[in-house]
Amino acid sequence: MEIIPAINCQDEGTASALAKKAGEFSEWVHLDVSDARFTFNKSWGDASAWPKFGKNLKLEVHLMVEEPEKEIDGWIKAGAKRIIVHLEAVNAEIVPEIKKKTDSADVKLMLAINPETPVEKLQLYFDEI
Repeated sequence: MEIIPAINCQDEGTASALAKKAGEFSEWVHLDVSDARFTFNKSWGDASAWPKFGKNLKLEVHLMVEEPEKEIDGWIKAGAKRIIVHLEAVNAEIVPEIKKKTDSADVKLMLAINPETPVEKLQLYFDEI
């Protein structure tokens, strides 16, 4: 079993401190990024800043944002190893494009759903993701 600590904060200083703390006992960190449009809250999520303090960690990014396809390139460049997008934030046509980007960068693409979304909706993507 592996425990992956999660970072969900509102500023870079806190993200940096939590990443350092996570690195003391884990190879991985899970970063929640929310934009206050797809979610009610806004959290820190500056992909360009992550390499300054998180470069020694394997990064899993949970993009709880509208139009996650606009964020993916930045997180790939920042070193993300896994990117999680919400099924409710993408349309069926964009998923293959996102998958192509992540595959070419050797990044795993994962899908999440909101609690009210029927799990059966994920079945459309079982062959791809």
